[in-house]
Amino acid sequence: MANDLIIGTFLACAIFAVLHAHIRTYRIRQLFRVPWYCLLVGSDVGGSRSKITLRSCGLIGSPDALFFDPFHWSWIVCEYKSRKFSGYYSLKERYQIQLYLHMSRRFWCSNVTGRLGYRGGVLLVPYEQEIVTHLLRLRNEAIHASSQHVPADARPLHQRTTIPRTVYPTLDS
Repeated sequence: MANDLIIGTFLACAIFAVLHAHIRTYRIRQLFRVPWYCLLVGSDVGGSRSKITLRSCGLIGSPDALFFDPFHWSWIVCEYKSRKFSGYYSLKERYQIQLYLHMSRRFWCSNVTGRLGYRGGVLLVPYEQEIVTHLLRLRNEAIHASSQHVPADARPLHQRTTIPRTVYPTLDS
């Protein structure tokens, strides 16, 4: 009788904890249209104080939200932009999410996808190694330029490379 009461109390507390965590993260999940079964690792969106910082290759960054998908064994890196979704993304936004995807690959799970959230739309962003390689090469240029006070190459990255502009799929509401 006492064991049943202890087990029942434990199960009730566990169910309450899971429901509380799910309800607390509901707005963040809706913002990025992330499935209910994904676990929120860290976020600084929607009043959440569990900000996560990624570090890799001498880079440091904090995405707006980081989820773990246990069924696909992958990370979902989310970045929110406050502008209205027009169907297009800027190169800065593309480079930023690609660097976050690269930094999240250093964890024990290398499958990553990104989501760029806007007011009125969400873009699904795959990891693109070619872009990250070009961006990481710029790190050395930036260090050299900051010490010499002159840029090594003043042209923007999209004018120096042949990286095609990719059309990312959107998540319909």
